[in-house]
Amino acid sequence: MTQDDFLFEVDNYSNHRVLLWLALEATAGNVLELGMGYGSTPFLKRYAESRQRLLVSMESDVAWATKFITAETTHYHTILSSRDASRLFEPWSVALVDHAPGELRAPDLMRLKQNTDVIVIHDTEPHLAHQYISLWPQFKFKVDVPGHHNGAWATAVSDRVDIAQWRGTTLGGFTIQ
Repeated sequence: MTQDDFLFEVDNYSNHRVLLWLALEATAGNVLELGMGYGSTPFLKRYAESRQRLLVSMESDVAWATKFITAETTHYHTILSSRDASRLFEPWSVALVDHAPGELRAPDLMRLKQNTDVIVIHDTEPHLAHQYISLWPQFKFKVDVPGHHNGAWATAVSDRVDIAQWRGTTLGGFTIQ
């Protein structure tokens, strides 16, 4: 999968793919997706298959998870139709935090902190950031992708990968801060 394919039609609701692309390219191991959606799952699935990396997607809404089960499912993509908190303690190269209910995101982010190279969080715009504001200083590196015209923000954090070097990079029409 190419950068152009992964970042195809990135908009305010899928700008987290900018950070996901960089995180995936900077790492080599397994990928965790908390919360499935059209703005991430198909792209992560194709990326994982093209690079022979395992993608584990967790979605607590069974009806929503079912939308992503296809005949083309391979052993590189596992879908869990419930939240398995024990999996959050496994080693991950990249984790996407984009699940409901939103109250679980901050605690799950901290569960992932010790064993994940790069964590990407969707919906971190300033008016929603109250749940994360005390957590950001606990990470060595943090970058943001602000949305256009009050759109959704995305944030990446890491203690292992110097993601600060991504600042100023523009991909898919979004500039990393």
